[in-house]
Amino acid sequence: MRYDLNCVESAIKLHSTNRLHCVVMQGTPEKLVRHLVEDHSAVDTKYVEDFLLTYRTFLDSPLHVADKMVEWFADASLRDKVG
Repeated sequence: MRYDLNCVESAIKLHSTNRLHCVVMQGTPEKLVRHLVEDHSAVDTKYVEDFLLTYRTFLDSPLHVADKMVEWFADASLRDKVG
């Protein structure tokens, strides 16, 4: 069974406060790519870095990511996240 996006919550200690955050473990290629521009305040803070290191294992071509980035850059609400 393949999940749209599966996260695992884990506790971390930041500046003497305990916070829960979500670490992405698996997902469909479409959801993993879309997650690049979603708000990461409560999710894996290393997601973008991890995605860029591993996307070649689940995407046939880096052009898919490049095309999405151009599309997102055209959207004013996403431009800051892409640029």
